[in-house]
Amino acid sequence: MALTTLGKNQIANLLLTNAQVALGTLNGGVFTEVSGNNYARVTRENAYLDNTNGVITNTQRFYFPDADDGTTPDSLNPQQTGGWGTVNALAIYNGSGNDLRYAGLLTTAIDVKQGMRVKFEANDIQLTIVATE
Repeated sequence: MALTTLGKNQIANLLLTNAQVALGTLNGGVFTEVSGNNYARVTRENAYLDNTNGVITNTQRFYFPDADDGTTPDSLNPQQTGGWGTVNALAIYNGSGNDLRYAGLLTTAIDVKQGMRVKFEANDIQLTIVATE
């Protein structure tokens, strides 16, 4: 028996309820989120995540905050304290805490250095709900 489109949509909508998008590393099935250095998660609304027929996509371009190592002081962003290193994964957390709902590898790892802004163009993120028997 296959999962219906309705079932896929319900699962996808559950993943997106109060969701926040995170960056980090995924090694051996363990996701480690970036921390510090001006890093912050992006809310579902600001990541423009939507669900159509069990496929979660970002419908518009979105950005994570700039990473910076503090070597060039910036009066507009004084909390900048460092780059984020190499990230190879994206995750979805619940908005009210640290309950990890999804983590998956990026197609290409990103070495986030000082001053970089990680962005995802429209439709760069595509998470498909599938059923296996």
